[in-house]
Amino acid sequence: MEEGQNNTSKAAKILGISRNPKSSPNKTPPNFEDLIVKEAKRTGFRYRRLKSFFERKYSLSFSENTIKAILKRNGISEEKRKRKKSGRHLYDYEVLTPFRELQLDTKHLYEKTSLPPNVYEHMKKHNLPKYEWNIIMLSKSKIYCLFL
Repeated sequence: MEEGQNNTSKAAKILGISRNPKSSPNKTPPNFEDLIVKEAKRTGFRYRRLKSFFERKYSLSFSENTIKAILKRNGISEEKRKRKKSGRHLYDYEVLTPFRELQLDTKHLYEKTSLPPNVYEHMKKHNLPKYEWNIIMLSKSKIYCLFL
């Protein structure tokens, strides 16, 4: 026998493949993978919603990353949905009587951009309100302000 005829490692190196066959002992079984793909196509859900969907409907628990990998492997891409933004309001506020006399402004105080971080910590620690409402009553002669 010539030298190197039975050398598996050398043959695998020449062919550019692994010496040992690859195995994935923790891979999701094909029937579950098919179910995930089928439900993803049917519902249009992505991995987060599919996770809770499978827990509710089938009492099966999959990792979000597992579902994401299965969807990617099977070529199911996320459909981009454009949200319609209408420029019109639900009501014409200037026509409604209360809004002719009052102006209401609301501010979310926990936006974490306008105040220093220690102020936000203080607000949370002491259970201070999350919102600020300013109501301005417009009168012909005076303007009254109420801060809640």
